[in-house]
Amino acid sequence: GLIGCGGRGQWITKFFLEHGGFNFVACSDYFQDRVDAVGEKVGIPAAKRFTGLSGYKRLLEQRLDAVVIESPPYFHPEQIAAAVDAGKHVYCAKPIAGASSGADTDQPDVRSQAPTLNYVPVANYPGDAQAVGPYTCVVCGYVLGPADSVCTRCKTPRGMQVDPQSAVPGAFAPTSALYAEQNTSGMKSTVPAEIAGGWNWGAFWFTWIWGLNHRAYVTLYALLLGVLGVLPGIGALFNIASLGFQIYCGVKGNSWAWQNRRFDSIAHFRTVQRIWAYWALGFFVAVLLLVVLAVIVPLMMMGTRGLAAVTVDVQGPDHDLHSGTYGGAVANPIHALVRILDSLHDREGRITVEGFYDRVRPLSDGERAEMARVPYDEREYLSEPGSPAVFGEPGFSTYERTWARPTLEINGIWGGFQGEGLKTVLPSTAHAKISCRLVADQDPAQISEILEKHIRRVSPPGVKVTVGRRGSGSFPYLIPPDHDGLVIAASVLKDLYGKEPYRIRSGGTIPANAMFLEHLKAYTIVFGFGLEDERLHSPNEFFRLSSFERGQKAYGMLLQRLGQ
Repeated sequence: GLIGCGGRGQWITKFFLEHGGFNFVACSDYFQDRVDAVGEKVGIPAAKRFTGLSGYKRLLEQRLDAVVIESPPYFHPEQIAAAVDAGKHVYCAKPIAGASSGADTDQPDVRSQAPTLNYVPVANYPGDAQAVGPYTCVVCGYVLGPADSVCTRCKTPRGMQVDPQSAVPGAFAPTSALYAEQNTSGMKSTVPAEIAGGWNWGAFWFTWIWGLNHRAYVTLYALLLGVLGVLPGIGALFNIASLGFQIYCGVKGNSWAWQNRRFDSIAHFRTVQRIWAYWALGFFVAVLLLVVLAVIVPLMMMGTRGLAAVTVDVQGPDHDLHSGTYGGAVANPIHALVRILDSLHDREGRITVEGFYDRVRPLSDGERAEMARVPYDEREYLSEPGSPAVFGEPGFSTYERTWARPTLEINGIWGGFQGEGLKTVLPSTAHAKISCRLVADQDPAQISEILEKHIRRVSPPGVKVTVGRRGSGSFPYLIPPDHDGLVIAASVLKDLYGKEPYRIRSGGTIPANAMFLEHLKAYTIVFGFGLEDERLHSPNEFFRLSSFERGQKAYGMLLQRLGQ
């Protein structure tokens, strides 16, 4: 419990919470706003916040182990005596009384009855006969200087404990009776034998992150070695050195943690390191699963989508206008563009352009069953884009939407004032870029044409709309599932991986596939070995040597079987 919730009372609570492992469950002060401030800060229920001159008495009736007294000094003798009578441990701010006489009157009984009495002494306080000293840290026994308010070794607030065993009145113990064992953590001193030789999984797996948390800054070498590991040619040497250093950190982790970070006890130390070990185990299992799943699941690419794209430019007035002068009198190009774009889909995601789905080849029951075989976890799928939920054309699964259904996406939209702050203009132009991913049997030129017709049909009056086509587009590609080359390629993958490959399609576009089919009358087998975590199209894209070796073997097997 806290008696006295003013500035010092609010200040001292954080040290008890951070260094002592205490919980505050009640507080008292003359003023309601002060008890509320402390209560909100440390989570004390409203029913346990007591006010008035006798509020401390109601506090002492609660189930408390100890009280902290931070009230004005002239209340200290009375409140200390009441706390001792209630059988509470007591920590009292300086001075123990308003004058030496008050301390002489009350302190002997207090020392003989209090379970533990701590107070922060003060030198040359008005009314004191003499300064009390020497100043000794209640946690580590370190002798403090006269001006030190916090221990320079363990950062505990200055305090001293009355020693009930001493025959000399006013003598103080070098360490607090609240610490049954000597706690040397955070002092760069000797490490207890029971934890010195253990392995630390947190220091091994999360080396420099763990090190920052435990103030073991030598672990930052792991970060440096990791950065150097990406250098061409010599990067492998740094990666080997990094692994060796991580093993060294795992061996030394317990010692570094104890010497550099403060813990309440050895039990507290073990609890913290056990939590790091659990996180390390979870991380290891997650990485192992990702690697195993990426390596052991063979995929056979059946098709890729085509592409058609247009631009939309909306022209209103020939220059930006003052919105107060012309707003509501002439058409706003951005308003017009938004109406056009909104007309392209219904609320459930279907494309509403007339004729858009006319040539789409429907999925057979067998094709849908094949796609359903591919493992799918919605939470994992959404983790990459960071979207809150999936969305799209009703009646189709996520894979069916991205592999076998066409799309129409607005890739960009702009117009009007784009700078910081507000500029009340009615813009002269607005613009958008639109692309469509196409599936088997769709024609990019025909899609661009019907899209342009739709845009012109829904364009509102008062603006001029121009639709531009971006190139000739790309045709979609799909290989028959019973094609001989595909069957042979599937047999190669089965022999390499020991299981039948999943037959999938790509949501992306490879124009060459359709071009080879159109001009050479030849189907293309997409026979690749890149894995999902190899950062396709990224500046950090890479390709595993194990995949390279597997690919060499697979192409040799494929050519041999095609020749047969």
